[in-house]
Order: sequence, then structure tokens, then C-alpha cells
Amino acid sequence: MEFPRHVSNLDGREEIISGLRNDLEATGEGKPAGVLLEAPGGMGKSSVLRAMCEYADELGFAVLHGRASEVDRVIPWTTLRGVLRSNPAMVPGNPLLVPPDQADRYTLIDEIERRIRLAAGQRPVVVVLDDAHWADEMTALALRVLVPALARSPVSWLLSRRVTQRHTPAQRALDWLAGEHLRRVRLAPLRDDAVRRICVTRLRATPDASVLGRLAGCAGHPQLVEQLLASLLRGGYIGVDNGVATMRDEKLPDDFVAVVHEWLDELSTRARQVLDAVSVLGRPFTLSEAAELVGGTGPELVPAVNEAVHAGVLVDLGTSLDFRHDLLREAVYARLSAPVRSALHQGAAAVLRRSGRPIVEAAEHLLRSGGPAGDAAHGPIRRAIREAASHSLDAAADLLVRVVEQVEPHALSDEGMAAEVVRLLASAGRLSWARRLGEDALRKGMDPEDEAGLLLGLAEARKHEGRNSTAVEYTRRALSLPGLRESTRARLLSVQAHGLLYSTETEQAENAAAEAVRLAESAGDHASWVFGTVVRSAVEQSRGELGSAVDRAREAVKLSDRIGGEPAQRHPRLWLASALRAVDRFAEADAVCEVGQKEAAQLGTAWSQPLWHYYRAELRMAAGRLEDAAAEATAGVAVAERLSAMALTVPCLALLGRISVHRGQLDDASRHLHRASQLMAEGVIVGPEGLSWEWAVLHLARGERTEALNRLHGIYRGLPDRVAILITEPLAGATLVRIACETGRPELARKVLAACRKLAERNPAVDSVCGAAAYAAGVLHDDRALLQEALEAFQRTPRRLSQAILMEEVALAERAHGSRGRAKALLHDAGRLYASCGATRDAARTRRALREADSRSSGTGGYASTGLGCLTSSELRVVRLVARGLTNREVAARLYLSPHTVDSHLRHSFTKLGVTSRVELTRKFLSMPEGQQYHEKT
Repeated sequence: MEFPRHVSNLDGREEIISGLRNDLEATGEGKPAGVLLEAPGGMGKSSVLRAMCEYADELGFAVLHGRASEVDRVIPWTTLRGVLRSNPAMVPGNPLLVPPDQADRYTLIDEIERRIRLAAGQRPVVVVLDDAHWADEMTALALRVLVPALARSPVSWLLSRRVTQRHTPAQRALDWLAGEHLRRVRLAPLRDDAVRRICVTRLRATPDASVLGRLAGCAGHPQLVEQLLASLLRGGYIGVDNGVATMRDEKLPDDFVAVVHEWLDELSTRARQVLDAVSVLGRPFTLSEAAELVGGTGPELVPAVNEAVHAGVLVDLGTSLDFRHDLLREAVYARLSAPVRSALHQGAAAVLRRSGRPIVEAAEHLLRSGGPAGDAAHGPIRRAIREAASHSLDAAADLLVRVVEQVEPHALSDEGMAAEVVRLLASAGRLSWARRLGEDALRKGMDPEDEAGLLLGLAEARKHEGRNSTAVEYTRRALSLPGLRESTRARLLSVQAHGLLYSTETEQAENAAAEAVRLAESAGDHASWVFGTVVRSAVEQSRGELGSAVDRAREAVKLSDRIGGEPAQRHPRLWLASALRAVDRFAEADAVCEVGQKEAAQLGTAWSQPLWHYYRAELRMAAGRLEDAAAEATAGVAVAERLSAMALTVPCLALLGRISVHRGQLDDASRHLHRASQLMAEGVIVGPEGLSWEWAVLHLARGERTEALNRLHGIYRGLPDRVAILITEPLAGATLVRIACETGRPELARKVLAACRKLAERNPAVDSVCGAAAYAAGVLHDDRALLQEALEAFQRTPRRLSQAILMEEVALAERAHGSRGRAKALLHDAGRLYASCGATRDAARTRRALREADSRSSGTGGYASTGLGCLTSSELRVVRLVARGLTNREVAARLYLSPHTVDSHLRHSFTKLGVTSRVELTRKFLSMPEGQQYHEKT
């Protein structure tokens, strides 16, 4: 029995075809070859052999070809007779035309050998036999003799067989030949790219994910792919728009189902009964499960199961069985009538419960049986939801959504389940469902404890959506209710503390978290203790107490690992990873993220997935892996939008904006930031400073200093209390100092430096923090030694992008002091590091600086010909203010420099630009493009 054949297609078989062609060419050169092509039925063996027959004919071979069938097994010599008849001219007077019973079998085989050898003396010969596993016993014997006997003649053998467990004479002969004389070649399922090419050929359009997803059930089976595509096209299930093919209907086409059943009708009634029963399970099954479903014992079912395995419908997995292709299971299931399907699902639920399988699986079958929906909120389904929630929130949420679709929402709240349901759905990322059920239930009266639980679930849902102020209001409303248990208050306070983290009320967040931890300890509520503890870690990090932040997050992780369950679902590793990144322990932070992300997938806590992507993106950007960072951030946006968890969409978009600036893609950066700003305008809260830093970075890249300063007012105002930006972006301090100096706000520059130094004093063992303080001081005081100190500090960290920035900064300082050789070396190293990070805009800037340096050293234009690009950042700041008409003393006051330093910068600038007066300097400056007037690094 075999699936109906359709158009031959060799997509995905190029490597095998190439190898077989090489074999034929070798035979043509006098080096015989033999191949046994093996694959399950329908994998395209015949198409490959036909292609080889055609190629052999092109090469001038004499071709003998044939195909065995199942009936051949009982008629001696039938298969070989058909092969010899395929080319009568090559084997004149076919010896097998003589009745076999009138000739000795070995005499006949000797005669066949002689005639093939004679033919091979004239030109190379290829013998092709398809489905050789069906060959009769005499043909099998002949093959065992002929293949080795003709091994020194220019004869190539191409045999194919289906992989089965039957031990026939033909299979035994092929096994023996494969061990000695034939090279085994396994025909594997088609890869995804080959399936895509088949789609393009058949559909004359590019298939989208929906089409490829529908075909994925074919598991790379070529004939199933061909048949399903043809059915989808005939039935109008696929539409093409602008060259893209999309599924219009996910239903399995009726004619495809009919073809499958036409194929399966060749099976016995008992075998079809087994397939019908096990199709409802949707997973591998045991023989005993199948026996219970159809009524009988395992031994009684063995013949029917073996029949299905030999037919290629089922596959033996060792301890269980399964459909060879999921589409076959779908097709079998699709033809079940509604009453039969319902009865089988009810039977499956009973079998699974008796065998001790997870109650969630049994509950799924109860739902699919279409039984009474009124009882869905209690009994086995309610127990299943709770059991699932302890292991996988996502699975529990799936089950809950199914229940809600079958019952009225009030059925859940009437049973006192509303609070539990809303919190579970929120944690699993089903935010719209959580809001819908929660807000509906709030309209009905309930006792304070249930109402508080419901408000808690809504607060969590709003928090994941980025509506932190609303989340805090929900918790305050709940906390005002009388008679709440300590554990309930602990949970409410821990969620409230998280919401307050994203406001300016850091002290309130810390107080709420501390109280949550105290109540949780008293009530034995481990989940609230973990959640409150990580808030305290986050508060400590925002204050610059980095060591304490790491230690506290470790405590939370330790407890969650020991207890598991709900504490683990709070994912304290997220905050541990953040704290570890702040102290430059990137490898450990990455390992923590990897473990946490796998744990989240197992637990089904969808709410955490965007966070994992975001933290890993931050790590990769700081480590100078911009391509990887962009991929993680893009994934974070996609997941957050799918879950409607917009709180993490904004920071991921902000990160993409910063990455785009380093790549020189300023329009992309603007697009990302405008999109994030729109979300914030719609109510998403991400922190007190919002997108101030990211917009300022973009303005600086465009040379818009005043606009950057305007964006940064909130950050300047928050220092020295709110230092989060100095921790997440260590080099931000120096940039803030530079902008303040250039825009005439030296008091702001001093304020920033004081905050950087205070942070360094608190964290003397953190190189990036100490290096950042040295960098800010070096920029403020134009101190080359401090800049070098900053570079050396960052070179002890894994922050490769920051290292490149500081190399460039030190190079410019060295050049200003006449150390041109060292400046060029540093610029060269910075450029290479930028390029390896993927920071194309920064790499291009260093290349321009190197070209200018080469031009100067070769004397091909001197300083005057290089434009403003020859000036250091400090010199350019002085020149810019002088060109505006300020005196040296005014410039000194504006940039917080001494008049002597300003005079020195001005003299160097006169020399480099080839001018002798302030008037000439102003004229030269104003004649330059704005891009050169603001050329220094941002």
C-alpha cells in the first residue's frame, strides 16, 4: 500500500543526485559502483531513480530498469524478468522467457551474468530496480550472485527499498549486499528550504508563515507536500496577494482527507478502528492505551498495529507508537463523526485518569468531548487548572481560556474562582482575558478577601501592560479593604512596590517592598517574599548600592530555587542578571539569563519573556555585539506586542534607537523612538526619565546640542539622587558634562561629576563605575591623564563598545598634545573595535580621523586644509563660542576652564586652521558645514 503518486520533484535532493551522478560517471570510466537507496514510502525514491535512468541514457549507458510490486513476492523470477524486458536489445533472447521450472536456477543466473557482461563490453551498463524489497525469492538470489560477480565489469547498480521491519528473502539479500557491495544512501525528509522552493514552484508566489506552518505537518514528506498543496489550491484555501501566498482557511481540505482515507481503506477494519481511536490522543501512545480505547487487550491488537506500521501509517518508537506524519492523524481525526469523536474523547479522559497521566491531559479531552459546560468550573477541570498552574502557567491559561469560551464568565466568579483565574491569566500574559474577566467580576458583590484577590490580579495585568499608576491604584484600593490576611497584604504590597519603581517615588517603593517582605515572613508566603526582595534589590541598584543589589537578588534566587512553584514564577533571576550587569559580570549575567529563560519556558510565565529579551539585548550591546543586541530587542518587541505587555515594548524600542545611532541609521532611530513615545503618550510608564536619554543621543548625533540639553533637564534635575542612567550607561556622565559645558551650564557639569564620584566611592571595586567618574572628570578638566585612567579601567571590563569610545577620546587628547603616533595607533585600534562591534557610524568617524592624520603627516595640505576636523573636541568647543562673539574670559566661565586653558586652545586652533585673528577664525568657522562644526564624538 502506498500513498498516491503525484508530480515528481527533486527539490532538496540535489546532494544525493550529485553523488549518484558521480557514481555513474565513475562507472563510465571503468570504476563500477553500487548504491542501495533507502527511505520510507513516498519519500521520492522513484523520482530519484527515474532521474538517474535519464542521466545514464545521456551518458550513453545501456539501461536496465524495473520496479517490484507486492504481488511479485509469490511469483518466482517475476521482478528480474521485468528488468530484462526493459531493454530487449541489450539482452537478446531473454533467458527468463524459458519457463523457470524447466531450467536450473543457477544456470539461468549464469546465463544472465554472461549476457550483461557482454553488453558491458560494448558500453557501460546500469541496472535500476525500484522497491527491491518486494522482489521475489529467485530475483533476490540472483542479485546476491550477480552484484559481486559483475564487480569488475563497468556495471552500476541502483537499487531502492522501503525501510520496513519485514524479514523477507529480498530484504535479507539487500542487507547482505549493503554490507559488502552496495553503498547505503538514506533519503531523509525534505528540509524547510526545499519545501519552500516546492511552494514557490507550485504556487508561483512566496509562501508566508501560515502556508509553511500548514505544510509543516507533512514532516518533509514529498508526496504529502505535493498532495496537500494540490488540495489547498483546488479548494481555494490559499490566496495570493502581491506575490505572497497566505492561508485563507486552516481547515484540512476535504479532498485531501478523502485521498488519505482511500489509501487507508486498504487496511483491515480492525486496523482502521485502532487508527480512529488513537487519532484523538494527539501524541505518541502505548499499545495498552490503544487497547483500552478500542476495547480489547494488547496482544489482540498486535496484528492490527503491525499492519498499520508495515503500511507506513504508524511508526514504532520503541516503547510507544505514533502516526508517521501528523497530517495523517489530522486526516483520520477529521473524518470522525461528532458523536464518535465525543465518545472517543470521553473514553480517552477515563483511560488517562486510570493510568495516572497528568490530569491536565484528561481535562483537555473532557473539554473536547463537548460535555456539559456548566460543571467546567469545578471537578476534574478545576483540579487540572490548579495542577497545571504549579508547573506551567501557560498551559493552565490555555485550559482556562478554553473553559471561558464554553461557560459564561459569571460561572467562574460564582464559584469563587475569579481572583485566582485573573491572576493566573495575567501571569501567563493573557492580559486582555484577565481584564475582561476581572472587570466583569468586580461589578458583582463579593467578600473583601475575594475582592482583594481580584484587584491584585488586575493590578498585575495592568503592570505587565505598563499601566503602573493604574496598577498602584488597584493595590491601594485593595489594601483599604478590611480584614485581609497577611499573605494577601504581602502580595498586594509587593506588586505595589513594583509599580512604584517606575515613578519618582523610590522611597515609597522601598517601604512597600520592606513591608511586603515582613508580612511575607510572618505569613510564610515565599512568593511575596521573593517579589518584595527583588524590588529592594532594584531600589538599591537605582541608588548605586550595587554590591547590596547583587547580594539581595541572590537571596531571592536561592529561595525560589529551593521552594519552586509560585516563588520561581516571580523570576528573581531577572533582577540578579540586571545587578550583575551593573557590576561588569557579563558572563555570569548571561548564564543567569539563559537559565532563567529556559525556566520561564517550562513554567509558562509568558509575562517574563520580553524582559529576558530586553536584558540580554542590554548585555549584548554593552559587550559590543550590536547585531545580536538588535535581534534580542526586536524579539522582545514582537513578544511584548503579542502579549499586549507594552511596558517592555518601550525600552526595547529605545534600545533599538540607540543601536541604530551607532550604526548610522538615524532615520531608523527616529522611527523607533517616535513609536515608543506614542506608547508613552497612550499611558505606558517606563520610568521617571522616560526616553530622555535616547532622544538626547539622537539629537547629539545630528549635532543638535540645544535640543539634547532640553531633553536632559529631567536627568540633570534627578541627580545626585537618581543615578540609574549612570549605571545603565556608564559613559553617560561624561556626555552630560560635555553638553552642560558646551551650552553654558557649568554648574550642571559639576553636579554630574559629583554624582559620578559619589557612585564610584560607593563601588570602588566596579571598574566601569570608577572609569566613568574618571572620564567625566577628564572631559570637564580637559585632563589627558584622567582620560587614560578611564580607558584602562574600562579595558578591565567586558564593555567593548565603551572601550572603543574611550580609545577614540584618548586618541584625540594625544593628538592635541602632539603625540600623533600614539593618537593614530589608538584611532586605528578604536576603529577596528568599532567595526567588530557593528558600530558602523563610529568606525567611519575614526577612519575619517585617520585620513586627516595621514594627510597632515604627509604634508599634503597642512592643518588649514583639513577643516574643523583637525581640532580636538576641547578646541572645537572653544572655537564655537569664540565664533559667537564671546571673549576668552566669557568662554572660560561658560566651559568651566581657566582663561589660560582657553588661550592655549585658541592658539592651537589658529595654527591648525591657518588663521591669525579672531575675525578670520569666525569667518572660517561659519563657512564650514554644520556637520563639521559639531564633528566631535557624541
